Amino acid sequence: MLSCTLVRVVYQREIIQITRRMRFNEGKTDGEIIAFLGLRKEMPFIMDKNYLEGLCGFVTSRASTDPDNMYENWRKYEISRSSPR
Repeated sequence: MLSCTLVRVVYQREIIQITRRMRFNEGKTDGEIIAFLGLRKEMPFIMDKNYLEGLCGFVTSRASTDPDNMYENWRKYEISRSSPR
């Protein structure tokens, strides 16, 4: 009989929060983040059109007032990468 032990269920939102914290607050590399999350191999992206169909979104260039805003953190990261050192 085959058996397994469920260690922990991690949702996408939680992975995003962990990744953001490790990258921006702790300065971890992609390799360190991948090792921490226990990612073994690249997985294909599978779009769920039924889920996306009911969502509405937009992109703005205005800075966010929320310090934990994912887009704002990405924007700051991209600006820091493109600025001369």
